[in-house]
Amino acid sequence: MRMNDILGHAQAKLTLSQAVARDRVHHAYLFTGPDGVGKRRIAYALVARLFCPTLVDDDACGVCRTCRRVFETPAWYDKGAPFLAKDDAPEISPRHPDVLTLVAHGNFIKIEQVRDVLRIVPFQPVEAPQRVVIIDGAHDLNDAAANALLKTLEEPPAR
Repeated sequence: MRMNDILGHAQAKLTLSQAVARDRVHHAYLFTGPDGVGKRRIAYALVARLFCPTLVDDDACGVCRTCRRVFETPAWYDKGAPFLAKDDAPEISPRHPDVLTLVAHGNFIKIEQVRDVLRIVPFQPVEAPQRVVIIDGAHDLNDAAANALLKTLEEPPAR
């Protein structure tokens, strides 16, 4: 779903679009709010906008190979509740090699999951101009996992 196709969130969409247009995208964004308001959709729309080689109306085209791979729902997402991850979800999406996703396995996102992602983060992106890590439910990070992420958040690698 392209950013322009998402209803509501006018200020957030404007801020993110301006950041991308001015090439002033920060290394981390926190999307907060109640469940079901579209935080994950906005995050993926931002990723598509960053990665899309064929922009339409200053937004991702939504139809190119890159956009399809960013928006394609992987098999490990629950079809009954779109964008709700299952407990056995992998950290590395098979759809786009530069989109890494952390989701809770059980009740928490564990330190092993964070370490797996942090091993990949320092390397150059495979296809996209940047590598993106989406932490789906950062409130599910256990203390050890949150502490493991802290240094990378404070001093992110290039791209």
